[in-house]
Amino acid sequence: MPNAKRLKSSGFTRPRQAKETGSQTEVGRPTPAEVEEKEHQFVQLARKHWLKPGKRTTRPKVKNEVLKQSIWDVLDKEGFQYKSLLLLESLQALESYLWPSYSEQSSNYHVLLMALIANAKRREHLDTWNIFEDRPDDFSSMFRQLN
Repeated sequence: MPNAKRLKSSGFTRPRQAKETGSQTEVGRPTPAEVEEKEHQFVQLARKHWLKPGKRTTRPKVKNEVLKQSIWDVLDKEGFQYKSLLLLESLQALESYLWPSYSEQSSNYHVLLMALIANAKRREHLDTWNIFEDRPDDFSSMFRQLN
């Protein structure tokens, strides 16, 4: 009897199981179905601030209270869960919102969020450093601000 093959285009995916590691439970990258199903507050925020249709020609304007209340405080309340950082990464928060709006006057929350999301990208083996190539002076400034 021939082996059964799973069709790649079937659209069927199994829910990911949480892995037990010591006393913590790790959950994998959020699936698009999970994001759409729950309409997470980060998704709503992304649609409002950086996932707007059309091509951007100007830098997005970041309001520090939005960063603090809508992103930082939520992450802090959750204990900076990796899954939440991955959700922000998949919503392209770094590429489309945080880095384009970075300046030397950016808040510490802004800089730390960039570092956290860049770290999440590296942990997922995603290309990270090419995001920063076009603005080497700002990249240096960001690292000075991290100290």
